[in-house]
Amino acid sequence: MCKASLWAKHHEMAKDGVTYGIGISDHGLPALHPVAVSAKECIACVPDGKVLTLSNVPVGLQKKHGIGPIATVTFVDTGDNAADMLKIAGAKLVPLAQFAGKGIRAYVGVSPDLVIDELEPSVTIEKSEPRSVLGRLMHGIVPRRLARAD
Repeated sequence: MCKASLWAKHHEMAKDGVTYGIGISDHGLPALHPVAVSAKECIACVPDGKVLTLSNVPVGLQKKHGIGPIATVTFVDTGDNAADMLKIAGAKLVPLAQFAGKGIRAYVGVSPDLVIDELEPSVTIEKSEPRSVLGRLMHGIVPRRLARAD
């Protein structure tokens, strides 16, 4: 992805623990960018093999690729920015371009919010409640797969 940075006005290395947007650069290439600016202003270079947590994945892409609204993927740098890929579920390669310009966010690393879609639908999480799985369990907020049927 860093070849696209040669044409960007600004570029930076993608940082662990930071959320980026997935957009289209001035040259029509899919690229990660800081959320506060467009891919036309600044591109974040992602190293090959970096784990990303995608969020806000549209329903159409969820169905097409068998993922949820939040998914962990691996970035695959093909050496050609137009052909950079995301590895889904350990094997399926999908072009990064399919995720660009759709409001999807890419957190660099494994997001602590990854399991949020596994909670019971009736559970609401207030800002003051813990966001980690362990913290939720300690406060009695139990994901469906861990809940015991009585």
